[in-house]
Amino acid sequence: MEAMSTKNTGGSAFPTQESEPLNNGERAQYAEPGMTLRDYFAAKAIHGILTREVPYDFWHRIKRFLGFDYDVVDINAEGFAMEAYDFADAMLKAREQ
Repeated sequence: MEAMSTKNTGGSAFPTQESEPLNNGERAQYAEPGMTLRDYFAAKAIHGILTREVPYDFWHRIKRFLGFDYDVVDINAEGFAMEAYDFADAMLKAREQ
């Protein structure tokens, strides 16, 4: 799996302003930008992955068509998580077109 720094994250899913003025004239700084758009897309994708009712072999044909870099994923949490991020990456790529 690639290092997270090389992935397109899509930026912040719920952008906030960098700071805001306080009553005393100073500015409040936000330290945490929140989840990335990639994480948000993966969170949405995992719901469908965990609730799908399509035949298993059909799902693998879809994954091969989308170009996912594995043939078979074990039915386990790690495999589902990888699949969710593959869908998130595909959604980010589609936004660039």
